[in-house]
Amino acid sequence: MEKDPRFVSKSLDNPEEPAKVIKPRRKVTRKKIAPVKRVSKKERQINSQLTSIYSDANGRIPSMDRIIIKRNHPLVKIFFFLLVVGGALAAAAWSGLLVLPEKKFAEEKVSLVVRGPMAAALGATTTYTIAYKNDQNATLNNAVLSTQFPKDFVYLSSEPTARNSGNSEWQLGSVGPGEGRQITITGLLYGRPGGEQSWRVFLTYRPQNMNSDLQKIAIYNVAVEEAGVSLAIAGPAKAVLGNKAEYTFRATAADKWPAGKLELQPILPDNFYLVSSSPALDKNKIWTIKNTPATSTIVYKIAGKFSTSSENAAVIKGTLSLAAKETGRLFELASAGADTQLEDNDISLNLAVNGSTGNMNASPGELLNMSLFLKNMTRLEMKNAAIKLAIDAPSYKKQSVLNWTEITDELDGVISGAQLGDNVRRGEITWDKAKLPALAKLKPNDSASIDVRLPIKDSQAFALAELKTFEIKIAAELTYTDNNNKTQVLATAPIVIRLNSDLKLEVRDTITSGDAAKEEHKAVWVLTNNFHPVKNINISADIYGLIDWFGGNTSTVPAGQLTYDPKAQKITWTVNEMPLSVDTLALPFTFTLKQKNTTQKVLVSKAHVQAVDATTGEALDFMGDAIGLNP
Repeated sequence: MEKDPRFVSKSLDNPEEPAKVIKPRRKVTRKKIAPVKRVSKKERQINSQLTSIYSDANGRIPSMDRIIIKRNHPLVKIFFFLLVVGGALAAAAWSGLLVLPEKKFAEEKVSLVVRGPMAAALGATTTYTIAYKNDQNATLNNAVLSTQFPKDFVYLSSEPTARNSGNSEWQLGSVGPGEGRQITITGLLYGRPGGEQSWRVFLTYRPQNMNSDLQKIAIYNVAVEEAGVSLAIAGPAKAVLGNKAEYTFRATAADKWPAGKLELQPILPDNFYLVSSSPALDKNKIWTIKNTPATSTIVYKIAGKFSTSSENAAVIKGTLSLAAKETGRLFELASAGADTQLEDNDISLNLAVNGSTGNMNASPGELLNMSLFLKNMTRLEMKNAAIKLAIDAPSYKKQSVLNWTEITDELDGVISGAQLGDNVRRGEITWDKAKLPALAKLKPNDSASIDVRLPIKDSQAFALAELKTFEIKIAAELTYTDNNNKTQVLATAPIVIRLNSDLKLEVRDTITSGDAAKEEHKAVWVLTNNFHPVKNINISADIYGLIDWFGGNTSTVPAGQLTYDPKAQKITWTVNEMPLSVDTLALPFTFTLKQKNTTQKVLVSKAHVQAVDATTGEALDFMGDAIGLNP
């Protein structure tokens, strides 16, 4: 057992023996000498740099044992914690995009194309395919495909069927990754030959990993091929006014005629009076070719006369068109024109109706005053002249709307009649030298005139509601023998008279009480109509003098609205429409004249009536009677 140096040892046998202090033996520790480590040149450079960084101004390096670490504020720790976490999340997100690139949406991987013929014959049946495909891993939701057809494309069918009335929209639902479908559309391609049109297709969808809709657009241009059809018009280079002129229309197909109904329409100047056509033009002045012609060329002819005009030239035009029965539209295939110089005729034949040499309006019950004037302005005689007045008018059951039994003709010309179709009847009056001796020989500067009066039947004498046409056409024709014993013909341009509503206004006035100072008036405006419905009726008049207006109440106004402006003392009655089922409307109104003026002659001005004929579209404008003031 080792002795603890802190204790003293003493012998037990000799107690007198002084205690010996045993000093502990000092332990000698030998220092180990570490081997000398060789420092490289690079390490010495680093140590030198560190010493220069951390040493103070005196070159001493501070003791690292004395560095005091201060405790930071908790908010700082939270801030650094959030910064670290946010950075980690951002790094995770970027790593996700890098690791999973298939989640990123690429719009260019959605394809939409239109396939079909880029050109087709006019009216040809064509089929187009709209194909779409999703070439990525994300689903396209709420997909809808819509299209704008070419302007003159006529839709026939599609597979699948469109969901809207315009046959232009399809609900596709969801289009999965890698999925592709197509829609086929069949129709007829119309349009101007040589012209270009376009398909415009829109695919709207919402990608699976997005919250907004995107749209893909495809445009496909198509053209209508040239029809290979031509039109030529031949006619006289010069024509004398009033003399007959003929024109030939020649349509030619280079290869074959387009399928469908063709229409050839002559376009005539206003001063050209059509006498005949071969084959006959229809009521719309058109030649219709319903069946494909057997020959490559078809020929049509017209004959007519030019009347007096301020122009010294005229152009006869024509157009050849294909009629699309599905839309009713016309598509022009060819057009042409023929120029003709007009030469004055030294014989003047003029026609006027009710003082007008141009077209005009009239109403049932009116009187037609027709005047003819002939003058020989040549230096030669005219022999055996005859004048014929032809009047074409609407008819019902072969009875003309004109009252021929009431005609007034002092020369008593020869009258003949003929039915032209179901709805028009022609009446002709002819005067020759037996009726008008001056026509036997007209010397230079000689003249002759004829006056005829012919009334139009009213609703009491004729079933106006049964008429199908509403125009009266009047034209005059002169035949004579020239110095060469050749028969010459001169004609006037027709005057067209359009028959409008027989709307009339009757003004009534009754004095119910009165004395020397004042009097009470009960007036009535009575509208009557038996021919064509009328709309937009407006009747107005002014009241003169010092009055009290009592007007009419709601129960007394038969239709429309009655207004009175006390400042202007103006009465206005407006009615939206007056159908044929209503032949009479009577509006009563009452007012009192409080003070008489001996110099005043008119109490209520003439009523101004304005309206529109609902059948012809012509404006009606006339004046009714005034209400006078009793002396």
